Amino acid sequence: MKTLKFIFSFFVLAFVITIISLYILYSKYNLEKIINKIELENNISLEFKGKPEWLFFPIIKLSFSSEIKDNLKKFNSEIINFSFNQPYKLLPINFDIDTPAFFIKGLKIKSLQLLGNYNVINKNINLKNLNGTIDDGKFD
Repeated sequence: MKTLKFIFSFFVLAFVITIISLYILYSKYNLEKIINKIELENNISLEFKGKPEWLFFPIIKLSFSSEIKDNLKKFNSEIINFSFNQPYKLLPINFDIDTPAFFIKGLKIKSLQLLGNYNVINKNINLKNLNGTIDDGKFD
């Protein structure tokens, strides 16, 4: 009887701890809250095109498409795809950003792709690759 009480109490405690942990993670890493903070800090507006997709196994991955506009009208893109992934290790968060067309002050950059990672501890962005096409010329 004591073992049954112990097992039942253990599962109830584990369930409560799991619920509290999920609530804390959801409130701290809420996507809308993060996007609003980025919009305010950088004076831009992001509008989602569809629902963000989450993947939790074998890696943590977030993918979404949006429209991005600078409030000062210096740059914009109608379709921009973001993909963030984090292995279950203490490594920087990898990101992949691509768009078929990105406009900077009237200059059209076609097939823009940006690869890099973000170190959460040091708050550093490391760009690994940036490539695209301006008119007929490619850059890398």
